[in-house]
Amino acid sequence: MVNWNNELGKVGYYLNNTFPLNLSPATRLVLILTLESGFYGDQNSVLEAMSEVAKNTLPFTIKANGLGVFVQESPVIYIRWVNNKNLTQVRQALSKELIERSRDNPTDSILGYQVNVNWVPKSTLAFKDSSYDTLPKALRILKPLFFDSILEVKKMALYEYAEGKPENQLVSISLNK
Repeated sequence: MVNWNNELGKVGYYLNNTFPLNLSPATRLVLILTLESGFYGDQNSVLEAMSEVAKNTLPFTIKANGLGVFVQESPVIYIRWVNNKNLTQVRQALSKELIERSRDNPTDSILGYQVNVNWVPKSTLAFKDSSYDTLPKALRILKPLFFDSILEVKKMALYEYAEGKPENQLVSISLNK
Protein backbone atom coordinates (compact mmCIF):
# COMPACT_ATOMS: atom_id res chain seq x y z
CA MET A 1 0.00 0.00 0.00
CA VAL A 2 1.38 3.38 -1.00
CA ASN A 3 1.53 6.18 1.55
CA TRP A 4 -1.06 8.50 -0.04
CA ASN A 5 0.19 11.54 1.84
CA ASN A 6 3.65 10.99 0.39
CA GLU A 7 2.36 10.37 -3.15
CA LEU A 8 -0.02 13.34 -3.06
CA GLY A 9 2.75 15.51 -1.70
CA LYS A 10 4.81 14.53 -4.76
CA VAL A 11 1.90 15.32 -7.09
CA GLY A 12 1.43 18.74 -5.53
CA TYR A 13 5.15 19.49 -5.44
CA TYR A 14 5.94 18.41 -9.01
CA LEU A 15 2.92 19.93 -10.69
CA ASN A 16 2.78 23.15 -8.68
CA ASN A 17 6.47 23.77 -9.30
CA THR A 18 6.08 23.12 -13.04
CA PHE A 19 2.69 24.63 -13.90
CA PRO A 20 0.41 27.24 -12.40
CA LEU A 21 -2.10 24.53 -11.47
CA ASN A 22 -4.61 24.94 -8.67
CA LEU A 23 -4.19 21.46 -7.18
CA SER A 24 -5.91 22.21 -3.92
CA PRO A 25 -6.83 18.58 -3.07
CA ALA A 26 -3.24 17.46 -3.66
CA THR A 27 -1.58 20.37 -1.93
CA ARG A 28 -3.83 19.89 1.10
CA LEU A 29 -3.10 16.16 0.95
CA VAL A 30 -6.82 15.41 0.83
CA LEU A 31 -8.52 13.45 -1.92
CA ILE A 32 -12.03 14.53 -2.82
CA LEU A 33 -14.16 11.85 -4.45
CA THR A 34 -17.23 13.58 -5.84
CA LEU A 35 -20.46 11.59 -5.41
CA GLU A 36 -22.85 14.28 -6.69
CA SER A 37 -22.49 17.81 -8.01
CA GLY A 38 -24.08 20.61 -9.97
CA PHE A 39 -27.06 21.45 -7.79
CA TYR A 40 -27.97 24.19 -5.37
CA GLY A 41 -30.73 25.08 -2.98
CA ASP A 42 -31.35 24.49 0.67
CA GLN A 43 -28.11 23.41 2.32
CA ASN A 44 -29.94 21.93 5.31
CA SER A 45 -31.74 19.43 3.07
CA VAL A 46 -28.43 18.29 1.61
CA LEU A 47 -26.89 17.98 5.08
CA GLU A 48 -29.88 15.95 6.30
CA ALA A 49 -29.51 13.61 3.31
CA MET A 50 -25.77 13.23 3.92
CA SER A 51 -26.27 12.62 7.66
CA GLU A 52 -28.86 9.92 6.97
CA VAL A 53 -26.51 8.13 4.57
CA ALA A 54 -23.44 8.54 6.82
CA LYS A 55 -25.15 7.07 9.90
CA ASN A 56 -26.06 3.96 7.88
CA THR A 57 -22.67 3.53 6.21
CA LEU A 58 -19.54 1.94 7.62
CA PRO A 59 -16.11 3.15 6.46
CA PHE A 60 -14.99 1.26 3.35
CA THR A 61 -12.08 1.10 0.95
CA ILE A 62 -11.67 2.03 -2.69
CA LYS A 63 -8.85 1.18 -5.06
CA ALA A 64 -7.23 3.66 -7.40
CA ASN A 65 -7.10 2.68 -11.06
CA GLY A 66 -4.54 5.05 -12.57
CA LEU A 67 -4.95 8.50 -14.06
CA GLY A 68 -7.49 9.80 -16.53
CA VAL A 69 -8.14 12.88 -18.61
CA PHE A 70 -11.49 14.33 -19.61
CA VAL A 71 -11.23 16.21 -22.89
CA GLN A 72 -13.04 19.51 -22.39
CA GLU A 73 -12.25 23.18 -23.03
CA SER A 74 -9.32 22.66 -20.67
CA PRO A 75 -8.31 19.08 -19.86
CA VAL A 76 -9.35 17.65 -16.50
CA ILE A 77 -6.64 15.42 -14.98
CA TYR A 78 -7.92 13.01 -12.35
CA ILE A 79 -7.26 9.87 -10.32
CA ARG A 80 -9.69 7.14 -11.40
CA TRP A 81 -11.24 4.87 -8.74
CA VAL A 82 -12.57 1.34 -9.23
CA ASN A 83 -16.31 1.37 -8.64
CA ASN A 84 -17.14 -1.25 -6.00
CA LYS A 85 -20.26 -2.41 -4.18
CA ASN A 86 -19.78 -0.10 -1.18
CA LEU A 87 -19.18 2.98 -3.32
CA THR A 88 -22.21 2.16 -5.48
CA GLN A 89 -24.41 1.69 -2.41
CA VAL A 90 -23.33 5.01 -0.85
CA ARG A 91 -23.96 6.87 -4.08
CA GLN A 92 -27.38 5.23 -4.59
CA ALA A 93 -28.38 5.95 -0.99
CA LEU A 94 -27.36 9.60 -1.32
CA SER A 95 -29.22 9.95 -4.62
CA LYS A 96 -32.34 8.44 -3.07
CA GLU A 97 -32.19 10.81 -0.09
CA LEU A 98 -31.63 13.87 -2.30
CA ILE A 99 -34.49 12.93 -4.63
CA GLU A 100 -36.88 12.37 -1.71
CA ARG A 101 -36.04 15.71 -0.12
CA SER A 102 -36.34 17.52 -3.43
CA ARG A 103 -39.71 15.96 -4.23
CA ASP A 104 -41.29 15.98 -0.76
CA ASN A 105 -40.79 19.64 0.05
CA PRO A 106 -40.76 21.93 -3.01
CA THR A 107 -40.23 25.05 -0.88
CA ASP A 108 -37.12 23.46 0.65
CA SER A 109 -35.90 21.87 -2.54
CA ILE A 110 -32.50 20.92 -3.82
CA LEU A 111 -32.70 22.66 -7.16
CA GLY A 112 -31.05 21.27 -10.22
CA TYR A 113 -30.56 17.82 -8.71
CA GLN A 114 -30.79 14.83 -10.96
CA VAL A 115 -28.86 11.57 -10.93
CA ASN A 116 -25.81 11.80 -13.19
CA VAL A 117 -25.85 8.56 -15.19
CA ASN A 118 -22.43 9.41 -16.67
CA TRP A 119 -20.78 9.63 -13.23
CA VAL A 120 -17.21 8.39 -12.96
CA PRO A 121 -15.59 7.79 -9.55
CA LYS A 122 -12.64 10.19 -9.63
CA SER A 123 -10.58 12.70 -7.69
CA THR A 124 -9.73 15.77 -9.72
CA LEU A 125 -6.12 16.94 -9.71
CA ALA A 126 -6.36 19.75 -12.28
CA PHE A 127 -9.48 21.50 -13.59
CA LYS A 128 -9.72 24.80 -15.50
CA ASP A 129 -6.07 25.47 -14.74
CA SER A 130 -4.51 23.01 -17.17
CA SER A 131 -4.16 23.36 -20.92
CA TYR A 132 -3.49 21.16 -23.92
CA ASP A 133 -0.06 22.78 -24.19
CA THR A 134 0.88 21.68 -20.65
CA LEU A 135 -0.97 18.32 -20.61
CA PRO A 136 1.86 16.16 -22.09
CA LYS A 137 4.37 17.55 -19.59
CA ALA A 138 1.95 17.11 -16.67
CA LEU A 139 1.36 13.46 -17.64
CA ARG A 140 5.12 12.83 -17.97
CA ILE A 141 5.60 14.22 -14.44
CA LEU A 142 2.77 12.08 -13.04
CA LYS A 143 3.70 8.86 -14.90
CA PRO A 144 6.29 7.56 -12.38
CA LEU A 145 3.97 8.09 -9.39
CA PHE A 146 1.79 5.24 -8.15
CA PHE A 147 -1.95 5.58 -8.66
CA ASP A 148 -3.02 2.03 -7.84
CA SER A 149 -3.35 2.11 -4.05
CA ILE A 150 -6.20 1.47 -1.66
CA LEU A 151 -7.78 4.34 0.26
CA GLU A 152 -10.15 4.15 3.22
CA VAL A 153 -13.27 6.32 2.94
CA LYS A 154 -14.17 7.55 6.44
CA LYS A 155 -16.14 10.77 5.85
CA MET A 156 -18.58 12.55 3.61
CA ALA A 157 -18.20 16.28 3.08
CA LEU A 158 -20.16 19.08 1.45
CA TYR A 159 -18.16 21.52 -0.66
CA GLU A 160 -19.11 24.79 -2.25
CA TYR A 161 -17.58 25.69 -5.59
CA ALA A 162 -17.50 29.12 -7.18
CA GLU A 163 -15.84 30.12 -10.45
CA GLY A 164 -12.31 31.38 -9.90
CA LYS A 165 -12.20 30.44 -6.20
CA PRO A 166 -10.87 27.38 -4.37
CA GLU A 167 -13.46 24.94 -3.12
CA ASN A 168 -14.81 25.59 0.35
CA GLN A 169 -15.59 22.68 2.69
CA LEU A 170 -18.83 23.54 4.46
CA VAL A 171 -19.17 20.41 6.61
CA SER A 172 -17.63 16.99 7.13
CA ILE A 173 -19.60 14.02 8.49
CA SER A 174 -17.94 10.83 9.72
CA LEU A 175 -19.31 7.54 8.48
CA ASN A 176 -20.85 5.27 11.13
CA LYS A 177 -18.06 3.59 13.09
